[in-house]
Amino acid sequence: MKAKVFYYVILTIQVFNSVRTNNLKPEMVKRPLFYPTDVEHEDYDGLKSVSRKYCGRLLFEQLIEFLNECNFTSTCQTMGALTMEYGWLDAISFETSGEDYYDGCSYTLNAYISPIYDDEFCEGFGDVPEDHKPEVWAHMKKCLDWLQNDALDVLYDIKYRDVAAPAYLNEMYFDIQQLLIPNFS
Repeated sequence: MKAKVFYYVILTIQVFNSVRTNNLKPEMVKRPLFYPTDVEHEDYDGLKSVSRKYCGRLLFEQLIEFLNECNFTSTCQTMGALTMEYGWLDAISFETSGEDYYDGCSYTLNAYISPIYDDEFCEGFGDVPEDHKPEVWAHMKKCLDWLQNDALDVLYDIKYRDVAAPAYLNEMYFDIQQLLIPNFS
C-alpha cells in the first residue's frame, strides 16, 4: 500500500509595534489549505506584540512552495507539535525574522512542520503490530531529518531547476498486508 505523505504546518506570525499580521501572511496561507486558529496580544514591558496562528495540511509540492514563499533562514529540532486533529506530532521548526519598514515594526515567522500520512493509512496504523512499527517510524525520521538538514539548502533547486527531491518525501510504499495482524474471527 502506498501511503501519501502530507505535511502538517502550524504557522505563527508575530509582530511587534503593530496590530496587523495580514501584510506578513504568505500568499498561499488561505482557505482551503490553511485555517486561522488563535490570536494573542501581549505586552513585553511596553513593547506590544500580536501573534496569529494558521494550520494547514500540504502536499510535498505545496510545502516547497510554502517554504520558498516564507524564505525561512533557520531550522531546529523541537519537542513536537500539539495538534487538534492528530495529537502530538514530531516536528521541525522553521524560522525567519526581520523588519517591515512600511509599518515600522519587526516580525517573526515560525512554522512547525510535521510529516503525516494520508488518512487511510493512519486509520489502519493501530492494527499494525508493534514489531513492525519501527519501519514506519524510520521513514518518518528520514522525512524529519531531510526537513531539518537539507530542506533550506535545496528549495531553490527543486522549485526552479527541476532538481528532484527524494521520492520518500512524497509517498512511501508499505506492504500493509505484511504489517497487519490477520483477523481470524
